Amino acid sequence: MDRRKFLYGSGTAVGGGLLGTYGLTSEASAQETATDAQTQAQAQLQQLEGEWPKFRYDLANTGHAVPETGPGQPVSIRWTYTTGDALGSSSPAVVDGTVYFGSRDGNLRAIDAETGALEWRRLLVDDPIGIVFSSPAVADGTIYIGNSNLFALDAETGSIQWTFDPMEGLGEEIPHNVFSPTVADGTVYFGTTYRVYEAGWMIQMGNLIALDADTGEELWRFTPAGPISNVPAVVDGTVYTGTSGLYRSRWDEIEGEIIEPIAIGQMYAIDAETGSVESSIPTRVSTSPVVTDDSIYYAHQDTVTALDRVTSAVQWSLVRSPMMAMSDLAVTDDMVFSAAWGFEPREDPADRLRDYWILSGIDADDGTEIWRHDARTEFAPNESGRIFSSPGVADGTVYVGSADELVPETDPWTLQGRLHAFDAATGEAEWRGETGDWVWSSPAIAGGTAYIGSNDRKMYAFEGSPVEEPSASITFADQDSDGLSVVVQEVTLSNGGYIEITDTDGVVRGQSDNLEAGTHEDVEITLAPQVTETQTLTVTVFMPTGEPYLVDDAPVSAAATITIPPEPPTPEATITFADQESDGRSVVVQQVQLSHGGFIEITDPNGRVVGRSEPLEPERLYEDLEVAITLFEPNGAASPAVDPQAATATQQETGGDPEEANLDEPMIIELTATVYRDIDVPYLFDNEPVTATALVTVLDPVERTATITFADQESNSESVVVNNVDLSHGGYVKVTDAEGTVRGQSAILPPGPHQSVTIHLSPVLDATQELTATVFTPGGEAYLVDGEPVSATALITLVEPEGPKASLTFKGQKSDGSSVVIREIDLSHGGFVEITDAEGVRRGITPMLDAGRYTDFEVVLTSPLTKSQELTATAYRDVDVPYLEDGEPVSDTAWIIVYPDEKKKKKDKKNIDFLCSFRLFLRKIFSF
Repeated sequence: MDRRKFLYGSGTAVGGGLLGTYGLTSEASAQETATDAQTQAQAQLQQLEGEWPKFRYDLANTGHAVPETGPGQPVSIRWTYTTGDALGSSSPAVVDGTVYFGSRDGNLRAIDAETGALEWRRLLVDDPIGIVFSSPAVADGTIYIGNSNLFALDAETGSIQWTFDPMEGLGEEIPHNVFSPTVADGTVYFGTTYRVYEAGWMIQMGNLIALDADTGEELWRFTPAGPISNVPAVVDGTVYTGTSGLYRSRWDEIEGEIIEPIAIGQMYAIDAETGSVESSIPTRVSTSPVVTDDSIYYAHQDTVTALDRVTSAVQWSLVRSPMMAMSDLAVTDDMVFSAAWGFEPREDPADRLRDYWILSGIDADDGTEIWRHDARTEFAPNESGRIFSSPGVADGTVYVGSADELVPETDPWTLQGRLHAFDAATGEAEWRGETGDWVWSSPAIAGGTAYIGSNDRKMYAFEGSPVEEPSASITFADQDSDGLSVVVQEVTLSNGGYIEITDTDGVVRGQSDNLEAGTHEDVEITLAPQVTETQTLTVTVFMPTGEPYLVDDAPVSAAATITIPPEPPTPEATITFADQESDGRSVVVQQVQLSHGGFIEITDPNGRVVGRSEPLEPERLYEDLEVAITLFEPNGAASPAVDPQAATATQQETGGDPEEANLDEPMIIELTATVYRDIDVPYLFDNEPVTATALVTVLDPVERTATITFADQESNSESVVVNNVDLSHGGYVKVTDAEGTVRGQSAILPPGPHQSVTIHLSPVLDATQELTATVFTPGGEAYLVDGEPVSATALITLVEPEGPKASLTFKGQKSDGSSVVIREIDLSHGGFVEITDAEGVRRGITPMLDAGRYTDFEVVLTSPLTKSQELTATAYRDVDVPYLEDGEPVSDTAWIIVYPDEKKKKKDKKNIDFLCSFRLFLRKIFSF
């Protein structure tokens, strides 16, 4: 179990920890250790495939499951098992297909690793605060786990084989704890913490104890300089453990709690058989030591240290100040992984302390920090990520749990935990799985599954979802083709991809678009170069990566005979289009015949399409075919589709000036009729489109008349309104000033009466003046009455536009902290309302609102309130453009009374429990 488990009754101890040389290997054994270290260490490392037998995995505490693989992506939850209380820091062990773990309801459980079914449950602590926070160790069919006692249970049945009380026979009851054990060569090694009181001082002490694994008989006991709340490592017949120091404390009514150091901490090397100290060095140790062939790794407060295993010389130290180690290390051949916690420096002592939590990947050879993740900012959206879990490593991936607060927008008190997976070499995030509450437990990785406990009372099994092999099928039938394309009747691709077409020489003749995963029918593929003769083509199915789909190690493909029919007869067409008179609504094509069918398109001299016939049948001779045309845009466009001034000979002679033109002459326009087989595919003769041209005289069947009313009015300078206008042939209204300068023009108006026609002015008016409105036909000719243009003049009085106005009513109210209600909003020009606190920090904002009045408008706060306070609502027209009244922003202030909900009460209770435990934790971690 990791060092955090001392939270319930931690202590330090007095005793013979100052003996021994300043080295962790005696001089007598130094040569032997240097020679045989690698062989002996590897012989003792528990690397059991499919198993994670103890906290920190093996006897050396590496936390590195060398033969294991973790869950592959995508990751899902295979099962969860719900207990009677939070799992706390008890981390699972996995042996022989069973998961073993303790929980805060006082039970040890055995769960089927594959199904999550309960195999057995054993109550170990039967009292109101019965907490099993130690992690189990499994060896030779027996489970060893501690709380205030150390228990040995049959792994198959859960029956208790023996119980050991480390304080038995020492007189009055002494508060104490037993930490996660290590089992090696038939002996159980574990640390303890307890408290003693002397002359008003409380002294926190501890022991390292060795028991016979079969009987529970005490073999030896060692009392170090301080409590032992870590997991001992056992390598080469030596037990490695350490302490952070020995302290005593008492309460003073004036000064408060007084803490005094007694002795510095030590790293110990102890003979596993006799319990005698082989060597020790003065240092502070807060984590379980990790022993490798050449080094011993540990951490205390802000420093991670590597010692030479033979000489005890410091190989390197990584200082990350101001921080402290939060959990045990994990070590591979190349890397050391460490979680730590600290506070950001404060420039002003009155500023709020901001804590942060990190996970680091460190070079095992020189202590260089290779990568780092800031849990506070990266793990949770409201900067609340924490790490209490110790990392574990398998197959190049490091796993760690986190404790986060989530969903601040809707429920600021929701707690959630996660299991994170990072690439061990680069720190790149691979995946994460979610739990329902904080994770204090550490992961166990075995058999492709990651197991971890959460404070939502559940044990989780995360597995990789099975990845199916890519598969595809294709149907490609014999077919006739024009040589330009072929059709694949059906193709199914599990991962998406594309189809490639090759000929008998292997030359690629075409490729489909990218296809999504699934089944596709009638996929047409363009051929390039074009196929000109009958031949066999092969289609092959490829994945998006460019690799072919395979079946029986051969590409998924199909072949078909592509038959090229004889060359079809050349399309032929004839058309006769004579000069004619027209009312402007249609023209007549005297004769047309198309071998392959199609249609006729009519264009004006500018190439604009003014008409198109209905579809025409192949080989049929059509005579006097009427084709509807539109010589002027009917959609209100400013410019007509045909320029009548350029189409009438008389107007061309006068230079195109409508005032000089003879308006009694009809408009004559040259139109061209072109025959088409399909859109953009005209019939050809000598490689030129088949066409015919005619002069069309457009006659006015009805006399053109118009009336207009344009009254004196006020204007904001940007527009005027023509009160009434009636046009027999449609047209538009043009507005000019006294100098004859055009100041605006309406859109094209259809024939008939129109009221309140708004005309936008450009340039805008800069003074009161007279404007004249004149009526024109769509072709640009002025309507006339008695030979004079139809027009009207009005005096336009310029007035200042009314400025933007707004009003707000924001009343005092009760709130759960997630939203507030604005009683009334009135915005003349639309905009939004911003909610700010007394510091000017934005706490909420409305969406963009149209101009108008709104009542009882609820504003969801982006930063929820946690206490009653004053908020201000301010009205804005646009970003950084507030509505103003008497030169000041339009705003209103309200006092918001926040009433916490039941979830907050639960959160407060949980925080109180956590802080009480955390205070004891800090007492051990800090050095003085």
